[in-house]
Amino acid sequence: INRFCDSISEYVANIDKAPDKNISANLFFGEVSAGYDVLFSVWLQSKDSRLRTIVAEAIGQMALILPKDKIEEQSTRLISAIVALYRKHSASDHLLITECLCNILAAHLQSGCQIADSLADNVMTTLHSQACTFTDFNNTSSIKNHNEVLRCFAVIGPITSNRLIQFLLNKLDNPNEKIRVGTLNILKHIINASGIPQDKMPLIISGLKILLNDTNNKVKQTLAQVISAMAHHEYLDLEGGQLLIEFIVRQCALIDNLQKAAKPESEVSNLSLRTMCGNVLQLVTTTVPHMERVLWPTLLEFIVPMKYNTAAGVVCRSAAFLAEKKQSEDASDYYLDYTNQVNLPKPVALLARLLVLAGLPKRANGQGLHVLNFMLTMSSNINEAFTDMWDNVLPRMITYLEENSSGDEWNQKAWEDLVLKLLTKSLEEVEDDNWTCELGGEMSSQIAMYENLPEEKNFLYKCIGVILRKTTNKAFVEKQLNVMFSTVNHSNQTEREGCAMGMGFASYAHLDAVLHKLEDVPKREMVRKSTGFMGFMKDKSEADVERIKSTLILCYGYVTYYSPVGIELNILRVINPQFGNVKDAIVKQNLIRAVILIGHAMHKDHLKFDFTFNKRDDLISHMLNYIKAEHGTAISTETRSLAMDACATLVKLEPNLDENLTGTLVKICAKGIYSVNAAEHAEELIEKTLRSFNLLLCEILENKNSSKDFFVLYEERERDRSLQSLTAILEWYLEHIQSGNEDGPPGKFGSVIARLAPRVSDPLASIRESAICCTQLIFRIEMQYEGIDTDELIEAMDLLIERCKKEETTVITSVVNDYGKVLAKKIREEELVEFVYLLLDGLLDHQPQSALGTSAIINAVLRARAGSLRGEVPQLIQKFHEKLEKVDDDKCTKGILKSFRVLASYHLLPVLDVLLDFKLPYDRHVTGFWKALAEEEDMLGSVCSHFMDLLKKSFPYQEQGRKELIKIATEQPISIACGFNELFKVPTAASIAKRDHAQLFSALLLRVGTCIKVQQVKEKSSKAYGINPMKTAVEAFRGFLTLTEEFEVLDSIESANGWEKIRDEKSCSDAVDIITSALCQSILLKPSIVKVIACLMPSLNGPYDNQRLVVAAFFAEIINQRCLGELGQADIIINCLLSRLIDDDLKVRMFCVRGLGNVASVGREHFNAYSTTVLSALMSGIDEKDDSDCDITLEAMSGLSRIIAELDETHVRSILINISLKIRPCFEKNEKKVRASAFMLFGNLSKFGDGPSKVPFLEQIQANIVSLLLHLNENDPDVIKACKFTLRSIGPLLNSSEIDDMFQNYLLDDATLYYGEFLNNLTRLLVSEYKEKTSLYVTGATRFFKSEWEEIRANAAILIGYYLGNLPGELRETISKEHVCNGEYKLIIFMSSTIGIRY
Repeated sequence: INRFCDSISEYVANIDKAPDKNISANLFFGEVSAGYDVLFSVWLQSKDSRLRTIVAEAIGQMALILPKDKIEEQSTRLISAIVALYRKHSASDHLLITECLCNILAAHLQSGCQIADSLADNVMTTLHSQACTFTDFNNTSSIKNHNEVLRCFAVIGPITSNRLIQFLLNKLDNPNEKIRVGTLNILKHIINASGIPQDKMPLIISGLKILLNDTNNKVKQTLAQVISAMAHHEYLDLEGGQLLIEFIVRQCALIDNLQKAAKPESEVSNLSLRTMCGNVLQLVTTTVPHMERVLWPTLLEFIVPMKYNTAAGVVCRSAAFLAEKKQSEDASDYYLDYTNQVNLPKPVALLARLLVLAGLPKRANGQGLHVLNFMLTMSSNINEAFTDMWDNVLPRMITYLEENSSGDEWNQKAWEDLVLKLLTKSLEEVEDDNWTCELGGEMSSQIAMYENLPEEKNFLYKCIGVILRKTTNKAFVEKQLNVMFSTVNHSNQTEREGCAMGMGFASYAHLDAVLHKLEDVPKREMVRKSTGFMGFMKDKSEADVERIKSTLILCYGYVTYYSPVGIELNILRVINPQFGNVKDAIVKQNLIRAVILIGHAMHKDHLKFDFTFNKRDDLISHMLNYIKAEHGTAISTETRSLAMDACATLVKLEPNLDENLTGTLVKICAKGIYSVNAAEHAEELIEKTLRSFNLLLCEILENKNSSKDFFVLYEERERDRSLQSLTAILEWYLEHIQSGNEDGPPGKFGSVIARLAPRVSDPLASIRESAICCTQLIFRIEMQYEGIDTDELIEAMDLLIERCKKEETTVITSVVNDYGKVLAKKIREEELVEFVYLLLDGLLDHQPQSALGTSAIINAVLRARAGSLRGEVPQLIQKFHEKLEKVDDDKCTKGILKSFRVLASYHLLPVLDVLLDFKLPYDRHVTGFWKALAEEEDMLGSVCSHFMDLLKKSFPYQEQGRKELIKIATEQPISIACGFNELFKVPTAASIAKRDHAQLFSALLLRVGTCIKVQQVKEKSSKAYGINPMKTAVEAFRGFLTLTEEFEVLDSIESANGWEKIRDEKSCSDAVDIITSALCQSILLKPSIVKVIACLMPSLNGPYDNQRLVVAAFFAEIINQRCLGELGQADIIINCLLSRLIDDDLKVRMFCVRGLGNVASVGREHFNAYSTTVLSALMSGIDEKDDSDCDITLEAMSGLSRIIAELDETHVRSILINISLKIRPCFEKNEKKVRASAFMLFGNLSKFGDGPSKVPFLEQIQANIVSLLLHLNENDPDVIKACKFTLRSIGPLLNSSEIDDMFQNYLLDDATLYYGEFLNNLTRLLVSEYKEKTSLYVTGATRFFKSEWEEIRANAAILIGYYLGNLPGELRETISKEHVCNGEYKLIIFMSSTIGIRY
């Protein structure tokens, strides 16, 4: 039914396009009426809410087709029933109900049926409630329902317009915001729908007046929309329309909300309301033609009053549009009748206001453009004299404003100058002093308007100053000067500056009047008058006086600058007393501003002639004192910035600054900004002060006042600020230098780059970027000086700048390395040395990351340029050492050591010389240097080779003393040994140690030998004072053995305490035995023995006895070890040993003899070849005359024992008796070892006594048997054992089995011998077997009565006693009794208890 009825309505509504024009709604009255009755009476009463809404929707469509009488009959019941449905259904169902109600109301309107007043009120109340309900704009149904509600009001309007309007206007007085807003929305819709009769329009305007002062922005926003709708329907032409326009303008003047708290989305801010109303005004101005008569010239009334201040730009925009339109149309009402239109502002008032508005063009969302456009269109209405000039100037100003106002670099001063210039030219065009004074008077009267707008007031003062400069009316000038000074707020710096500048402008034409006014101020304005009872109430406080003083001083400054004649000295005399003890910061700052102005006034560009300002340095000193007086680390005022600006102005004056003053100036100002701690509230002040300092630096440079250390101003404490300063300096240089300058760069740029380098790895990306930018600028400056246009490497630094902005560690590291490569290529040769030294200072940077980055840069530079630094090696290493002492970071330490290694790779020998020159023992940093060298295999090999060469060439010791020579160690070999020790501590050095094993082994062995009996350095000033040379040599050798993993050798030496013994002079010979014996066990020695022998051999003939000694000892042991398998070396060693048998040193000869004795170990092939020579040598050693300790004798006999044990009888036969004869004296040597060795040797010779040499050897036995028997019972067990061995060995040669058996049985090594019994039995056998030898035995025994040993003398007495006792009588006659008796007599005389008892 719903769709059927809807189709009928649509068909009938478009009947002109229908195929059958005879069809009308009347044809369906019956069916629809019947259906309506069922639906309304039955289905609409259903409890199913969904069914009710569908039924309601259908009834709404049916109502449009029902006949008039049916509608009139059902009107009350139907409307009441549908309205009642709102209460029964939720908001989601209201749309269908509203559509139904709207169709029913449309049916009434269509059929001309009336609605009862009470019913209409009910409908309006219900619909109004719906209209005021919150609309969910995210819900389509809610939006449609709201629109349908508004349509209902549009439909009911024509039915009952009077009641509807009255109903709505009554609702506007409701305090509820939603009701007022909803009502206004309804009114807006009705107005737009033209649903209000024309005679009711004044009623609407009158009813809206109640809302014109509403404070609710949402209500005002909706009211503005209503006014916009009214404007389009000519409401505003009626009485009261001006009030609605004023309302719109007033909303355009709203200022932004002060509160910062978050606002609900539904709340309307002042900004959004102001913007909307501005758009409304512009819309009705430009799109509604009939609004011209409403707005023109009414809009001009809103320009001057301050309550519309913020709306001035918007008003000027609309007014300009209208004025331009009327001007172009040559409308009669374009020209204003100020006489009759009394509400309009007078031309001078309008111009005064417009100039101030134009002076601040960025206010109120860019009011300047609108103001200028309005002035351009209104020139004829303000003053016809302006027309031509304004038509020429204002378009250019508009263009300038359009091009520059949107950027961040807006120059307000430059713009103000343009506006003031416009004013000046305008006054010149008028050429009417009265009009000028009238304008000035109007401006003065408008001063009060800007009481709380200091910037506007500031500019107004400037405008007044321009007017005073152009007028000749003295009285007017004096009056305006008084007005200016009396109206200025002395507590506001902006107003103060405007007033002072106005005074300055006026002084150009009226200097005397201005000076008179300023001189009068202290007398009238700065006197602290007391009023009231007993003077307790004062006219001005001290603070007031100080503020007035600030204004006065600033006025003097501007007067100095703008006056046509030089009055600076007079002004200085006035303000100079104020510099001393300034307590008030405001006074101080304005004093500084005055100095700035005086400085500008004294510049030759201002004066147009050269001028020497002798008081300049005094003023600079005052400024520096002000800077120093500020808090060291905090900033709260702009005093610093102003003082630096003043200095920047003063340095431009003649004469040039003294170099010392320039340095002081830079240092104090730098400290004044760099030392300030960053603070959130002071960021703007810090930035401003830094800009001032940078400007000062550039001015110093521009006036060629730079000191020699100017480029060293870079301070590390405040990195960012100092880099900004440096950037400013470099940019200035790049801008001002001349290409191809023959003098070259003005400063040491290398030192600047060196100080910049640590910042390239700074934790802050902005600082990294600035550092690279500065470096790039420096290189570009150098390019410019050299006349180079482009450099790809320098241009490529742009990539570094981009990469350094990233925070990834790997990226920063890469940037630092690439930066270092750039520096390595671009730093000039003459600056390289200083650059590197300054770069080293960066290793101590406060930022660990920067210090580490510096080390990487140093590495890059040294890697490429270290070849040029040979002469600086000692100083560089000392610098490295100094930095290592102060660096705590491990990574930075590694970086320094890496740099050291790079330097060493270029200049190894000079580096080694420096390292060897460090004081001993090496500290941990020098140790680090050695380790760094050891980590490079190629370098380590060179180091070791050089050390070995030095050890060969250097003097190991100095001999001192006359009577007894002592050996004092020299420094260099000790340092080398210590260096070796440190090198061998690095595991990576093992490869070199094994590769050069022979050379290192030999060198270290010789060094150990060299230190035998060498004393440490005695001079306290020596770097090696207190260092034991032997200890260092031993530690180096031990380190070498440890590095080569010769642990068994070390254990062998340690177990025998070899290292300790070699340090003792008494046991050093034994230690040499221990050490050389252990070294021959070395696994690595065997494959390199040939090289070792070759390395050691020259030293055997060298000048140092200790070296010869250790080599001889080592060769002796090598021989004993069968040359470690290299028997081919035996010949060489034997010949060497033979050659040194004539050595001056007994110990050397001893080891040579030992080595020759060890020939027995090499095998018969080599042994037989040298047997004769060796035997002869050993025999010569037995009777060594200088061998007081018998060391050589011992070795010779020991060697002979070993040799003859391996020889055949044929090799010994010829010398057997000689050997026997040579060793016989040794039987009676004091040294027990000699006696034992001699007896052992004789026993070993017995192996040759049974052959061809038996007879002569038996004679030797008979000659020596007495000595053997006597020493068989002495106090040394080794001698006794040797005697037993020898007697057992010769027993078989005595041709007596009984004697032999006795020797073999009784003379066992470990058996106890009963000496007396043994001699008794033996002598019995000797008497029996060798009767012919009786005299020989007795005589031989008698000789021992003179022995120095008591035991031997006693033994001799016992032997003779037993022998004579067992001697038959016939044999006694063969004995010389006198000889025996004399011997016994002497023996009795010197008899001891031991001898006596035995005797």
